[in-house]
Amino acid sequence: MNGNASVSSRERHGSSSTHGDDGRRKYSEGDALSEGTVATEANVAHRGSAGNSLGELSLQVCYDKQASILYLIVHKARNLPPINNQGNLAPPDPYVKVYLLPGRNLENQRRTKACSRTQEPEWNQTMVYEGVPPEELPTRYLEVTTWNYDVSKPNPAMGGVLLDLSDTSVLDEEPVWYTLMDGPSLQAALSRLTSKRTGSVSTSIYGSGTGPYSPLLLRAMSFFDHLFHLSGN
Repeated sequence: MNGNASVSSRERHGSSSTHGDDGRRKYSEGDALSEGTVATEANVAHRGSAGNSLGELSLQVCYDKQASILYLIVHKARNLPPINNQGNLAPPDPYVKVYLLPGRNLENQRRTKACSRTQEPEWNQTMVYEGVPPEELPTRYLEVTTWNYDVSKPNPAMGGVLLDLSDTSVLDEEPVWYTLMDGPSLQAALSRLTSKRTGSVSTSIYGSGTGPYSPLLLRAMSFFDHLFHLSGN
């Protein structure tokens, strides 16, 4: 990122960062990721608990204040759970979906490619949201969820995190491990956050806090996922 990006100080161990041609900070494989505890209630994930049953996701949030562009770099995941494949446990084919909320729609959706049969996927993909002015940023939050790609049936969600962009520590341009939470926990955090800010309750990508999306809607979502992956995006 250039000097106009919002950056807060945090110690990071490991080798020095490198930069891509676009000026955004890139990290080499030898870099250690920052760990600690997320400060706000909305950030329902906690940093650094590798033993969590749903695994962890390494994310890095950057903001270019002058250009009003928000970047989310999805680095990798670790300790993702295996999936049940006809009675046998097998590594998943994981990918990540991102929504910039409020305003859940296809325009706000970003996603990574699917990695084949691994519980330790690496994506290193950057999600770009243009037109996010500084005065609007504290009212927004990122919903980041992991999914298993399955060509034969609706893709199941594997876990997720919610990042409150009013928390400046989230925007410090450091890659951080976030513990993945289940659907009801993610929905509860999203409900608390939206109710506090707007007085209404928002629904997470998992659907209601008591259950998943309807089978018909899941089939529709899965169909669009298949089209996306077949297109090579």
